[in-house]
Amino acid sequence: MSEAPATGQLQPGLLARCGCHAPAFWQQGWLLRLESDGAKQAAALIQPSLLWGFALPLLERLQGLAATGVRPLIALNGPVGAGKSSLARCLHQLAPLLGLRLAVASIDDAYLPW
Repeated sequence: MSEAPATGQLQPGLLARCGCHAPAFWQQGWLLRLESDGAKQAAALIQPSLLWGFALPLLERLQGLAATGVRPLIALNGPVGAGKSSLARCLHQLAPLLGLRLAVASIDDAYLPW
């Protein structure tokens, strides 16, 4: 499983914008969610700093938006090998832990063959 950061290393401002005002409680909740085998595998897809500093807060934000009926679109942009597909795969696999369903589309799937 991806190692949890010290509570002091969490981004309280980011978490607050995602609706979380108790970082230690938030972290404990995610540690429990990440105990399942599928969640461990998903969390291992990306670096712990990206998981705890971006992916999990983003999922929390998506959960909050979904609760209000909003269906957001997220686009990832970056150079080849930056980890866009790994991040998308991680988000897709962890989303059900919050009752979310994500659809992932990649332009890699649309390239014409050589």
